[in-house]
Amino acid sequence: MAFQFRGLSLIIIKREYCLKMDRELEDLQANMKSEINEIKEKYKNLKLEVRSKYKKANTKRRSIPKTLKDNVWNKTFTERNGVGQCFVCTGKITSRSFDCGHVISVAKGGTDQLSNLKPVCSTCNKSMGTQNMIEFKETFFKDTQSHATLGILQYPPHVRQTLARFA
Repeated sequence: MAFQFRGLSLIIIKREYCLKMDRELEDLQANMKSEINEIKEKYKNLKLEVRSKYKKANTKRRSIPKTLKDNVWNKTFTERNGVGQCFVCTGKITSRSFDCGHVISVAKGGTDQLSNLKPVCSTCNKSMGTQNMIEFKETFFKDTQSHATLGILQYPPHVRQTLARFA
């Protein structure tokens, strides 16, 4: 038997109150889900924006194609016996063991065009780094003797420091 409260039974009041609370709870859950989804979407968009803004460019360099490398050799030495001199140090290089050095480095806007490439030894190419080839040659190889024939290496300061550590 139910108690009467202003004409309504206590059971009916409790039931209506519970239904009202259930509806409010469902509304709150639906609002929370929509807010969570909005936050997830904003996070996803921000993450994509940050990735695209700070994405590293593909810095891995491709090697110079063999045909271009052969053209550099032929332009400079006209295929004579496959032996030539490094453009920088005048050391001996061969058509099978030389590097194509950039006169203006790629890092400073140079291209892989034939006019920007010279045959150099591996040592000079690595020592040059991103320096201009002509400036490098004038700075470290004023005389025409090669570092190979001098018996001493006329490397840039950072290379000499590295070599001194191992001496």
